[in-house]
Amino acid sequence: MPKHILMLVALSIVAPAGAQIYEWRDAQGNRNYSDRPPAGVDAKPIRSVKTPTRGLEAESGVPAASTPQAPTSSSGPKTVAEQNLEFQKRQAEEAEAREKAEQERRAAEDKRLACEQTRSNLVALESGQRVRRINAQGEQAFLDDASRAAEIERSRALLRANCP
Repeated sequence: MPKHILMLVALSIVAPAGAQIYEWRDAQGNRNYSDRPPAGVDAKPIRSVKTPTRGLEAESGVPAASTPQAPTSSSGPKTVAEQNLEFQKRQAEEAEAREKAEQERRAAEDKRLACEQTRSNLVALESGQRVRRINAQGEQAFLDDASRAAEIERSRALLRANCP
């Protein structure tokens, strides 16, 4: 039996803790307080106990970090929402910087590989060995001296323009 009484006492204390408290004056001028104001009375809310929402705004169901917050004065401490917004902004900027660095790295690697291939082709062309290419009909054809000279010049121009 004492457990039931203890539970009832605990529930009676906890239940009103999250309630809005209103103040109003009755017809005799007496001050009244309640969690529900009577109809037709100018009741003012005087206390509101906010319950933790575990990252969600109670009314909207939207994460607190995604709701825009007005900045507070620069001299005061920042709210958790402001700190969270700044953190998310820094994360987005860092991710963007990483992506840009990765694109630059891939472009540099592609350029390096293209230069290596062009140098290799130039060495093969200048070596004097017979070089076969696939023509427009899909057949293998050997380069003649004029075509070889044109390919050598084209390879050298590409190396001068694109490779250090």
